[in-house]
Amino acid sequence: MALREGQTGKYSWRRTSLRSVLDDPNRYLPADVQRKLLHGVVSGMAYLHSKVTNPIVHNDLKSHNVLVFDNWCTKITDFGLSKESGSHTSLTTTPGAIGGTLKYWAPELFQNDVFTNGCDVYAFGVLAFEVATRE
Repeated sequence: MALREGQTGKYSWRRTSLRSVLDDPNRYLPADVQRKLLHGVVSGMAYLHSKVTNPIVHNDLKSHNVLVFDNWCTKITDFGLSKESGSHTSLTTTPGAIGGTLKYWAPELFQNDVFTNGCDVYAFGVLAFEVATRE
């Protein structure tokens, strides 16, 4: 799946999930590449939270839902659990009907089932930890 780029020893991929990149022990991710990956994700989240007419809370940000392209450009995917927040900063869901992956949930979701931009920020922190540790 990986293609060599000349004599540099760097790898290139057509398109894959960030999770796949992190799980491949043959893929070296220097600090500048890690920063570029995370900057792409945080830029996408900032756009969703504040640059669109009706801000969006993703609700399922995780390494499986981030695509990585050849130039280390990232795109956020899987908006199945996303909610339009409109002018409100939080979104109330039906108790117990929250989806997503547990390890990315902000602690407040266990108490009040309210999604906020902060929940996406928490999930980004988990994702950043994964990139740094490749766990």
